[in-house]
Amino acid sequence: MQQVVRAREGLISLVDGRVLGYAEYGPADGWPILYFHGTPGSRKERHPNMALALSAGARVVVVERPGYGVSSPKPGRKLIEWPRDVSAVADALGIDSFAVLGVSGGGPHALACAHALRERVFAGAVVSSLAPVDRPGGMAGLSSLVRLGLWMGRHAPWLVQPSLWLVGNPRRRPQEFALRGWAKLGKADQEVLRRPEVVALMVENFREAARHGLRGYADDVCIFGRPWGFELGAIHCPIYIWHGDDDRIAPPHMGRYLASAIANCHAHFIPGAGHFLAVDWLPEVLESLRQHVA
Repeated sequence: MQQVVRAREGLISLVDGRVLGYAEYGPADGWPILYFHGTPGSRKERHPNMALALSAGARVVVVERPGYGVSSPKPGRKLIEWPRDVSAVADALGIDSFAVLGVSGGGPHALACAHALRERVFAGAVVSSLAPVDRPGGMAGLSSLVRLGLWMGRHAPWLVQPSLWLVGNPRRRPQEFALRGWAKLGKADQEVLRRPEVVALMVENFREAARHGLRGYADDVCIFGRPWGFELGAIHCPIYIWHGDDDRIAPPHMGRYLASAIANCHAHFIPGAGHFLAVDWLPEVLESLRQHVA
C-alpha cells in the first residue's frame, strides 16, 4: 500500500510584483530538488508514490511556472529568464544549493537553470525532455499539429493561445485532455495510462494548470519553438538524461541530441519505455542525483 504524502503549498513573492506557486514534499532538512513540471502542468504535478522521494531523503519543491495555476502570468517570457525566478524561490525557502529535475517540457527549464545557476545547481536530471527544435531534423517524429504549434510559437506567437483552445480544454475536460492520442502511444505508455492513480493525478494537474486559462501553456509552446538562448555545451554540472526509446511525444532523437551536446552528461535510454517512464523509474532518477549531494 502506498504511503500518502501531503504537500506543503505556498506562494513566493517576486520583486516585480508577481507570485509563483509551489508545492513541497519531504523534510525541510532533506537534500533539495527543484522540480519543473511538464507542459501543461502545475504545482500539482507529482509522482503517484511521493514516499519514494522521502525514502531517498529528498526535499522536493515543485515550482509552478508563470501563467499556470496560482502563478502570475509573465507575457512573452523567455527560457533564459526562468533561472532568475528559480533563484528567488530558492532564496525564499532558505535553499542554497540544489539539484534540478525537469520532466518533458520541464526539461529545458532545468537545463536553463543548470547553465545560469552554476554556483547553486550541483546536478540535474531531465526525463523525457524536449530538445531545441531550431536545428536540422529538430522536429522529426513530431505530429503535424505539434509542428504547427511550434512554428507559430516562433513566427506567429499571437496565434498560439487561441489555437490551443481548439485542441482541447484541460480545465473543463481534463480527463479527455489527459488521454487524447492514447492509442498512438507505445505499449509502455498505454500500460501506465491504464493505472487509475496516474490518470487521477494527471486530471488534477491539468485542471489546475488551466485555472486562469491557457496563458502558461501558450508561453511554453512559444519558448519551445524559439532558440533557447544558451549553449548546452556551457553546462558544467553533471546532467543525467533519462529517455525511453519508444517515446512518441518527445522522440528519442531529442534525448540523444542533448546527450551529445552536454559535456558532463550521463545518458540512459530505456528499451521499450515511453514518455511516462518517470512513473516507474523515479528511484533510479533520484539516486542519480543523490550521489552528488555534498
